[in-house]
Amino acid sequence: MNRLMKAEWYRARKSSGIIKWLFFITLIVLAIPFLDDMPDGKATASSYIIAFNVQACVFIPMFFSALAGAFVGIPFTNKTAMYEVMAGNKISHIINSKLLVIVPLVSLAVTFPFCLILGVLGIVNGSGSLDNIALRILLLFIITLHVTMVGVLAVTATRHAAGIVLSFLRFGMIEVIAIIWLSILFQDASKTTLNKIGGWFVSEQIYATAYDKIPSYMLTEAILGLVIEVVIWYILSYIGYKKKKFA
Repeated sequence: MNRLMKAEWYRARKSSGIIKWLFFITLIVLAIPFLDDMPDGKATASSYIIAFNVQACVFIPMFFSALAGAFVGIPFTNKTAMYEVMAGNKISHIINSKLLVIVPLVSLAVTFPFCLILGVLGIVNGSGSLDNIALRILLLFIITLHVTMVGVLAVTATRHAAGIVLSFLRFGMIEVIAIIWLSILFQDASKTTLNKIGGWFVSEQIYATAYDKIPSYMLTEAILGLVIEVVIWYILSYIGYKKKKFA
């Protein structure tokens, strides 16, 4: 599998166009919060998190999943993906190599500088009103793992670069429609029940990073949601590769 991972890393490094978009979108997500009005006139770690999650709710689920898929879509676009199977590589090794290279690359592109900014702001201006900053960072990291893994597996499941659009729609449209529908269906439920239902959705999990206190169930639902969805996409990817049906 090391050979497959080296090939993925080589393709990623040569994908200058995608890397530029990754850098550009990361810069937008991290820079816009500084343009927001800080309540105390200066940016603390807490005020940055509160301003950050407004952009993050839009950019991280849709665009970072699409970018992760774009990296993986290269061999499907140039019709070389089938050679990985023909070379006798195990299907699990092919899929895992893509996950192990692309997911950390895209996930750390946003979470590492985010942590760095929080650290600098915390030292210079203090942590602010929110407590347990480390838990908020952990929740954001789980979210980025979720969306990037779905972005990768949506492409491997369809065996076509069109999977990028599928992952974009999954977070940009399907999730929004599901949240609206469930809000109507459970409109008479208690606020706690509605929050627990919303905790299964990525956009609501991002909002939770700026809550005064993150509910204990939010982290659990974020982890379970990641595991359940990734398992489903992984199975679909494995079946597709097994049938050797490539677009």
